[in-house]
Amino acid sequence: MANAFSCHIEHYARTGGGENALVGLNTEDSISLQYAGRVVYELFQNALDRADSRVVVSFEDGVLVVANDGRAVSVRPPMNYALQLPKGRSDFHALCTLHISKKTPEQDFGNKGIGFRSVFGISDRCEVWSRCADGGWWGVELVARRTPSAWRDCAIPALDALVRELGDGPRPSFHLPRPLRSPDLPHPIAEGLSTVVVLRVDVRPSGYNLRISEEILDSMYSSSSVPTQSHPSEPSQMHFLVDPLDGPPMDPASAYTWGV
Repeated sequence: MANAFSCHIEHYARTGGGENALVGLNTEDSISLQYAGRVVYELFQNALDRADSRVVVSFEDGVLVVANDGRAVSVRPPMNYALQLPKGRSDFHALCTLHISKKTPEQDFGNKGIGFRSVFGISDRCEVWSRCADGGWWGVELVARRTPSAWRDCAIPALDALVRELGDGPRPSFHLPRPLRSPDLPHPIAEGLSTVVVLRVDVRPSGYNLRISEEILDSMYSSSSVPTQSHPSEPSQMHFLVDPLDGPPMDPASAYTWGV
């Protein structure tokens, strides 16, 4: 894991400044606008693609969490940044790029390599956590328009000075993924699950939290029409925990479990 982060950040420290940073920033901004209102659906698709038997979507106290019990996030094989590798990337390297996905239209729902960036339409940062063999968790923090000089100490201390020395010019999220490590669950609903995406929703106008809650329910009801015949295994249960925070009570107001 440490080698994957180090090689990636060292590569973008050398090559990702100036015009390359500007192109990446504008591309991410454009995607977040293009996919506005789809963040729950995009994360839900990703969770369905990975899940063995369980998907959980939670929105409580301004925190959106989408988790599943499928395979952990991979960091192998190592990435050779000097080569063009449209296929064979690890999950980590697919996450930390744009327009290149390791998925196929025949086997997976999300396969364009861009939908995940919809997260920046509701939050400026996102955490992706994966369970470790020792029972702890490792993760990736992606920040939209990250300022290198404001980089916080991370789980790989050798990277801290390298990133901060890049200065004040903003970088796209995938240039500088911040490594995370914790012995504890990244969120209470993560018990028994293996991959967890956590978004702390930015402060928005009144009614915005209700909109996200409605988006969760839309994903729940529309998912029955998503093609599933090409998937070798499908989740047998999906749990939706919804806390509208503002606006009228919703049905279901607190929890819904759907058997697929």
